[in-house]
Amino acid sequence: MMGPSRPGAHSGVRRGVDRFTGWCTTQGDRLYHSGALSGPFANRFVSWFATHGLTPHDTATLEVAGRRSGLIRAVPVTWAEVEGQRYLVSLNGESAWVRNVRAADGRAAIRRRRRVSVRLEEVFVADRAAVLKAYLEKRAMLRSPAMLARQSFGLAPHPPIEELEAVASRYPVFRIITTDGT
Repeated sequence: MMGPSRPGAHSGVRRGVDRFTGWCTTQGDRLYHSGALSGPFANRFVSWFATHGLTPHDTATLEVAGRRSGLIRAVPVTWAEVEGQRYLVSLNGESAWVRNVRAADGRAAIRRRRRVSVRLEEVFVADRAAVLKAYLEKRAMLRSPAMLARQSFGLAPHPPIEELEAVASRYPVFRIITTDGT
């Protein structure tokens, strides 16, 4: 006989799972609001999950050589898709990963269950607004599009393309080009 022999037979397990997920949410909120989930720790934590495919399908780990050390640097990224092309957006402007990608001439790798060699081609400022719009229209990890617009771009929710054109120069955008034939 398949399934529980009586109604509610697995309710104890379900209740335990609910308690555990509730505890995780509470602890995660506490760590987030205390600032402990920011910076390098958060990047390593999210990168591990992204590398193993435990994050949304559009989140992965970007690996690029450090511009000074030459060591591989890993950072979690979320891409946007426009007309079948994938793009990375740096919400922190001229961040370390952006400077590393430029120094490496766009050579990098994206890991999500497997490693794929890519070339990142910087998008001209005039062409960035459409990508920024696509990025804002999707949910990135736990943040809603409206929250992203407000926190990252300083714009009202669902901004018109003209407002995005005005801020596009502050947010580097890179087109992802797969180089290993996959």
